[in-house]
Amino acid sequence: MQPQQKIIIRNLMPQDHRSIFKLLKNKQVMQYIGPGRALSDNEVIQWINDFYVKQSLGQARRVVATEDSMLGICGVLQCKDVYDFGMYFLPEYWGQGYAFTACSIVLPQAIKQYGHHLTFFIAEGNTRCSNLAKKLDMQPYKSGIYHKQHGHYWKPAHIREFDHVRKIITI
Repeated sequence: MQPQQKIIIRNLMPQDHRSIFKLLKNKQVMQYIGPGRALSDNEVIQWINDFYVKQSLGQARRVVATEDSMLGICGVLQCKDVYDFGMYFLPEYWGQGYAFTACSIVLPQAIKQYGHHLTFFIAEGNTRCSNLAKKLDMQPYKSGIYHKQHGHYWKPAHIREFDHVRKIITI
């Protein structure tokens, strides 16, 4: 499904703060992300402050928006030597093609930039994200726990790791 409006991938801006609160305080959105629960007001404020710091260092995910409003977040977050690809959107934009379109824009650059270090963790039960990952030609490659949630790590299907020196083959 194609989104009904053109999307913009950009940095977080002050006018997004209200939408960020709505996003991070939503139980449905946060069920499979981070702590697996909606964040408190103080946690959202800290999240916003951390996002601006990471953004200034070029390490933050990006905001997905239309000309009128913020829809969600998409991109790569660095955690030590792992580059975690992820996205989360406000529920009113689910099922409209925005996540697929945003990921289709952001993922190729992330693959190019991070190669075999790029991963995408999807918590058990998050069928929306699993289905999206499959549409993006990603495959699960191992089970694990991330932020206290059980799930699977996914990688783009055309990146393969093998042997101890972590060579990359692009098919």
